[in-house]
Amino acid sequence: FNHFSVKKNMNVNSDFPAGANTTREVADCNQILDLAYRLSLAAAFLDASKEDNDMHTWIPPEKTDQKAIKCLGQSLIEFIKKKRNRNSSYGTVEDDPDLEKGFVEKLDLQEWSEINAPVLASSLSAFLFHVFFPEKPFPQSRTTFSFPKLLQDSFFFKEPTSPLLFSFACLSKSLGGSWYRLYSSSNDGMSYNRLQNALLGYGGPTLIIIEAIKGGMFGAFTGSAWKESKGFYGEADCFLYQLTPMTAVYRPSGNGTNYMYCNSEARSRGYDGQAHGIGFGGDVNGPRLFISETFEDCTAGTRDLTFDIGQLLPKSESGNAQKHFDIDTLEVWGVGGDGIVRQALGARSQQRDIVAANIRKARKVDKAAFLDDFQSGLIESKAFSHRDQARGRGDVALEERHKKGYEYEK
Repeated sequence: FNHFSVKKNMNVNSDFPAGANTTREVADCNQILDLAYRLSLAAAFLDASKEDNDMHTWIPPEKTDQKAIKCLGQSLIEFIKKKRNRNSSYGTVEDDPDLEKGFVEKLDLQEWSEINAPVLASSLSAFLFHVFFPEKPFPQSRTTFSFPKLLQDSFFFKEPTSPLLFSFACLSKSLGGSWYRLYSSSNDGMSYNRLQNALLGYGGPTLIIIEAIKGGMFGAFTGSAWKESKGFYGEADCFLYQLTPMTAVYRPSGNGTNYMYCNSEARSRGYDGQAHGIGFGGDVNGPRLFISETFEDCTAGTRDLTFDIGQLLPKSESGNAQKHFDIDTLEVWGVGGDGIVRQALGARSQQRDIVAANIRKARKVDKAAFLDDFQSGLIESKAFSHRDQARGRGDVALEERHKKGYEYEK
């Protein structure tokens, strides 16, 4: 911060104490965030160099799209505005043109990062550790910054060094390390069955990324395994987020426990009268973030009891908050690092084996019992109707145990 900081005169109002120091030390937030991004890539490069493994992966292209960095910076600016509006001694936002240009104070940066980007500061410590202790593993007692590594292609991340990945890694330590793609609308199509099949049985943290047709990237993270249920379940380790046009995180507020929801129409045959699809927050009739089975009439509300208040969708052209959206692209990733992803995929494979075995078992039919059912009339069929017709005729002797079954008297 001190490297980028400059002295600025404060714009104050009549509430500010007379004779007080009217200068402050501020720095360009976008420069600080860009430095953290490059430090995280340098740490990943040094870590890969230990085994000479894909070091070139972590070298960014000469021209990097800074949109994600600016979205983080805008999140910081909005945080400061809300903070100052709650304290009249800071003056109004309109009185601070430096803030509009992205200049922030150190304390504001620290407070914002603790809430919205708790892993951000670890980018520096991770880099320094790899520099000074290249042969040692990072201490498990400390939070490290691990740049996400995609194990498959993605529509959203064109480069392995995408700043969007850096933004995700800042939100939670569970979003660092290896990512395994569970579902992609670009590859798997807009299919709810494939989406649900990818989720059910997967035993690890998952990240849902949505891009709406009218713009905006947002979604949800959960550390709990998915299952079908008529009600909500999960733990407080999940959150909702908006990544663009401004980065924001909405963590559990402590006022509710409706964390995650997965209820297909096939489970209840539509008789439960509830929303059918995948959701977070809200209630069973209308989750706050909801992906319907038809992928139509999806919603992303601004408030509910379970998560903090805030927008998931960008505002409309008229400046109003939006709630409904149409999906342009949807991806679901298994996250948490190599070990957790492997374990979660193993759990899903076992679950699928159990389901497949039950289906095979259900399809096996005792042929002898099936034939007895036909002969006894338990199952209606014309296959043995001639026996009933033959019984009672004087010229026919019916012997059930006879190989021929019956014979005419001569």
